[in-house]
Amino acid sequence: MTIRNIMIAAEELGMIESGEYVFFNIEIFGSLNKDSRPWFNSSDNDARNEQAKKAYQALLTVTTRKPADEEYQKFSDEVNEWAMT
Repeated sequence: MTIRNIMIAAEELGMIESGEYVFFNIEIFGSLNKDSRPWFNSSDNDARNEQAKKAYQALLTVTTRKPADEEYQKFSDEVNEWAMT
């Protein structure tokens, strides 16, 4: 919601329409997928959701991808065990 609020504020300040500004968001845990709609808030009204959707056109989100191989899983388990001690 924080990123959404920032982007709505940028839109309200006229920073989206001109194309002069680009915003970057770094998401460390990569919870977004190709079908996600981070601009959408079901408890908000349609006009504000459309405003957020427009604002998100100026946002580039960079995410990490968690490796799915055995080596990474072993490393992750060892780090977690070490952190518990």
